[in-house]
Amino acid sequence: MSLITIDALTMAFGGQDVLTGVTAELPKGARAGVVGPNGAGKSTLLRLLAGLDQPTGGRISRARDARVVYVAQEPEVDPVASVYGDALKVFAELREIERQLTEAARALSTAEGAGVERTRGEYDRLHHAFEARGGYAYESSTRRTLSGLGLPEPYWSRRAAGLSGGERARLALAKALLQEPDVLLLDEPTNHLDMAALAWLEEFLVGWRGTVMVISHDRYFLDRVIDRVWELRDGHVDVYPGNYSHFAHQREERDLRQQELHERQQAEIARTEEFIRRYRNSQKSRQARGRQKQLDRVERIADVRGRATVALDINSALRSGRVVLRLDRLEVEHPGRRGETLIRAPLNVEIERGDRIALVGPNGSGKTTLLRTITDEIAPRRGRAERGEGVQVAFFRQGAEDLHADDDVMTSFLEPRNRPLAEARDLLARFLFRGEEVFKRVGDLSGGERSRLALARLFGCGANFLLLDEPTNHLDLPSREALEEVLPTFPGAILFVSHDRRFIDAVATHIWSVEGGELTSFRGNWTAFSNRVRSAGEPEPARGATASIHANLDAAARANGTAKDGAVPAPLDGRAVQLGAGRPATRDERRQAARVRDLEREVSEAEAALTTLQTRLEDAAAARDMTGITDLGRAVVAAEERLQTLIAAWEEAALAAGA
Repeated sequence: MSLITIDALTMAFGGQDVLTGVTAELPKGARAGVVGPNGAGKSTLLRLLAGLDQPTGGRISRARDARVVYVAQEPEVDPVASVYGDALKVFAELREIERQLTEAARALSTAEGAGVERTRGEYDRLHHAFEARGGYAYESSTRRTLSGLGLPEPYWSRRAAGLSGGERARLALAKALLQEPDVLLLDEPTNHLDMAALAWLEEFLVGWRGTVMVISHDRYFLDRVIDRVWELRDGHVDVYPGNYSHFAHQREERDLRQQELHERQQAEIARTEEFIRRYRNSQKSRQARGRQKQLDRVERIADVRGRATVALDINSALRSGRVVLRLDRLEVEHPGRRGETLIRAPLNVEIERGDRIALVGPNGSGKTTLLRTITDEIAPRRGRAERGEGVQVAFFRQGAEDLHADDDVMTSFLEPRNRPLAEARDLLARFLFRGEEVFKRVGDLSGGERSRLALARLFGCGANFLLLDEPTNHLDLPSREALEEVLPTFPGAILFVSHDRRFIDAVATHIWSVEGGELTSFRGNWTAFSNRVRSAGEPEPARGATASIHANLDAAARANGTAKDGAVPAPLDGRAVQLGAGRPATRDERRQAARVRDLEREVSEAEAALTTLQTRLEDAAAARDMTGITDLGRAVVAAEERLQTLIAAWEEAALAAGA
């Protein structure tokens, strides 16, 4: 069953087609990832599916009564409302009914004579509407959802406008879920999330039973969450089964086939054009005119290699000494809290030429402040950040915040280092700024264009030590892949902040982790680092903590009468129900036997689901993920309760069948 069907969808802005003849279906339970270069129309497509915009042509059909909810890339919050108050805005209509109901109750208490019946009728009508819409449960549902999504009670009185980017994303998701959607449309939900929040969102979406369509440039996230890819390319949508890695492999094979067909077609076109040119004015002119008509009707196969992609090249004529940076007893001061240490580095840490170090840690842990301390923008609280001999630093700031909005692209590019205009145009063209685009105002650039301009400035300055603060933000997947291909070839040193785990895996030789104010160094990429952290969390103390959690869950289950002796029953494999021997089974006996088999299958499925939840709970405990522990703990209790109910029903049916 398809919840959304798109037929020949077209969308144009200012005479330019963004989507052209898009046809696709989104089945119930699907988890679709939307990918494509910046400007391909991904956000436009989601807004159309949500009904926020109307298409220029074509049709979008939604299943009857299907609730479609859209979460924007930058969720809006009420500038003055609290977190709890902003969440309650989802129930604006219900709360208006509640207000009218309160007024009707007050009017009823003072009504007299004939007005009593009239007022009572209005009160009853409002009360029925309030109750039918869940009026007595909406506040408890709001509190439960906020807590479940990592915004517990201490957050509720805080101003929503004061939340971090990751907290805003959780609030937006809570508001979306409170609307009980059948289809959840998420536009770049991974923006602003740190590693822990990314892992939480992945687990949440993997466990959610609704239909999801998500735009994301995080390939690791897409591999974990989606089961199909919608690729937007040249205004069309191609649907691929599987996760992102499977899609990338299929796309590569398809592009190779398309390129081969393109080259064959171009050769045939060249032969036809040569025939037309040669015989246009000869005795074969009629044939030449016929072939021209045929040629005019040929649909050209696109040149895959001719598509606009970022062509990165990075080098440095300056060679530094072996040691590029030395942190000597460095303590980074908390900005705005004079005298307070934000990050404490080990006694002596060095970055050598050729090192590529990923700086990771929760949002707010001080990663950007550390980079600014290294560049001498902020004085350290104690110790030193000492550069080596011959080191020249270039700093890519998060959000390209050092670009001036009133400059044009060319002026901004030439600011760090002047060069001939022809050379500048050639370099900017590699970053997809061609023709008149080099005179475009910086303030009018999209987020992706600003990031490309900042990278162009960085790569053209000749520095041998690069500090990169979230360089992949706003970059589309082809640009990210181009960046992660070129950075490992850089002859200098790189220290970069990123939440893109696939990017870190491709680029990093070391990990610097900031946790609890302490900086620790690890040799290897993200996968090696996360495996080390995971294995470090599995000794006896961690297993003891998990066992304690399970003991508490078992105790809660026993207190609720949902478990027998706190134990999970053994699998039912091998159990059988015997009918009386020596006679054919009656219709009633066959029906009872079928009932037993159905229950046995349901019990087996419930056991498998419980085992999966318990494994995820153990992982959450090992990772000290308190939100995950809370949510999964509730899920385990519910799963155990369901299993016990099914076993009781199976035992009853088995006894009846064997009687």
